[in-house]
Amino acid sequence: MNNVSPPRTLSFLHLLSLHNLRIFPALTLKALDIIEEFMTKVLSLRPWWLIVPILMASCSSNLTLTEVDFAWPVESVETVDPSGRVEVARYAVDFSLTPLAAEESEGAGNASGKKAHVIRNSAGYYFVTVAGFRNVYVFSPGEHELKFYEAIPISEPGIQNPAFNQRPPHIELVDGSLKLLLTEDGIVERDTR
Repeated sequence: MNNVSPPRTLSFLHLLSLHNLRIFPALTLKALDIIEEFMTKVLSLRPWWLIVPILMASCSSNLTLTEVDFAWPVESVETVDPSGRVEVARYAVDFSLTPLAAEESEGAGNASGKKAHVIRNSAGYYFVTVAGFRNVYVFSPGEHELKFYEAIPISEPGIQNPAFNQRPPHIELVDGSLKLLLTEDGIVERDTR
């Protein structure tokens, strides 16, 4: 008895599948049979089983999560390194303080070794200051950047010993007996008791 199998003809699904597109040109006939069986089962399902995953995949790019609270529970106080950079490892933020030091007329070298005070409010804005700065700087997050939003003037001679606290929906800045409630747009309340 002759054990040679008769030549196979490729079905439309074989041609439509990976073989004719030359994605996997070395597929064996057994592998093609498995693929054809799978495709036949998939195509025999009701059409909504095919449409729903496609629609879900196409909608996921427009997915928006709302009611997000970006606030950090406490401020981070980090030392400015010799190159003028501040790294807040706890929240995976790293940025250069050099432009702020230049704005405050301190120069990059003078900011080195100082403590940068950084906190984030519930709207996602970053508040940054350093002892000796006259302002609290507010930044909005961008793609690979912090965009300058506002400079809030605090003290002309400079802030002496700053500390930030969360006071939702505000950020509290404490400097000795001075207590200020801040938003990204400026001072909301001043308490000098």
